[in-house]
Amino acid sequence: MAADAKGIPIGWAIDGANRNDVTMLEPTLDAVAATGLLEEIGTASLDRSYDYPAIRARLHAYGLTDLDIEK
Repeated sequence: MAADAKGIPIGWAIDGANRNDVTMLEPTLDAVAATGLLEEIGTASLDRSYDYPAIRARLHAYGLTDLDIEK
């Protein structure tokens, strides 16, 4: 699920509970894009499991360059 700064959901994807969060990144971002809110994301805040060059490249492909990824 993607949420705004107040915790209000702006996009989500559904899959089995045993899925890794990273595999849900693109479907979730696609859902946010479908709402027209992708361009409004200022900073994407993610946990450290997203701190890989390939993930950063995927985020950049969606236009998300201001990233706050936990270390």
